Amino acid sequence: MDQALPLRALAGIAAVAVVLSASLFANGAARADANGPRWTAGDYWVYSRTSDNQTTRYDVVGPETVALSQAYAAFHLRKSVTTTSGSTDVTVTTDEWIREGDLAIVKSVAVVIATQTVTFDPPLDVNFTVPSGAAYGSYAGRTIVLQYNGFGDLHGIPGKCVSLASNAPVSCETAGARYVPEFIVPFDQTLGTVTRGSTTYLVKWLDREIRLAKKDVSVCSGAGLSLPSGVALPTSASLKDPSNASSDVYVGTKPIVTSAPRVIHGEVKY
Repeated sequence: MDQALPLRALAGIAAVAVVLSASLFANGAARADANGPRWTAGDYWVYSRTSDNQTTRYDVVGPETVALSQAYAAFHLRKSVTTTSGSTDVTVTTDEWIREGDLAIVKSVAVVIATQTVTFDPPLDVNFTVPSGAAYGSYAGRTIVLQYNGFGDLHGIPGKCVSLASNAPVSCETAGARYVPEFIVPFDQTLGTVTRGSTTYLVKWLDREIRLAKKDVSVCSGAGLSLPSGVALPTSASLKDPSNASSDVYVGTKPIVTSAPRVIHGEVKY
């Protein structure tokens, strides 16, 4: 059984996020940190894991500023992982710098045979002002904080549970309930932007879904709509195969790629 042994007072943060696939396009760089714990030099805590005879100790070296692509206010921690095998203890020590605002790792230095330094860009905290309108419910006009973790990874949109059968809101404890975002960020140069300091980002969804509510036929009749009769579904006879060389929509032979891709998910690599 894993057991955590706190030796001095610590602060903990838990966050629940809803994922909305999106891409951000920036016109500058800025930063803004959220509130976080305050540790001082000498604070430490230990985790013991009996399943593999491993003990991890964190020692707070102190607050420091880490200069990477931008400057981050961070805590410098020294992490020591000791694994016991028989009468032998093996300890690996890693220095980590975590951002004060959300405890995201921005830099890690480990010494095994040679020094290995790894740097990270932690999630960007961005502000989104929810547009007005009934579609945005109680969030209309409010400003909420989202986190951008990288391409296609924007967190923080509030959500709710709906029925798979009717799409009506239900308790998340209901069998078959599905958790969905309360709203989507519109693809709009005015309404669909987020900000970070003086920087404005344009948000564009990469994919989205349309959920339809079940209605009785009488609703259609009452709206003056008549249901067609005798409708035949199309067959495959009109379909064309673009990989068939004899087809008039033939796209040509498949190219042979011999070098690394130049663009991945819209990002130019070289």
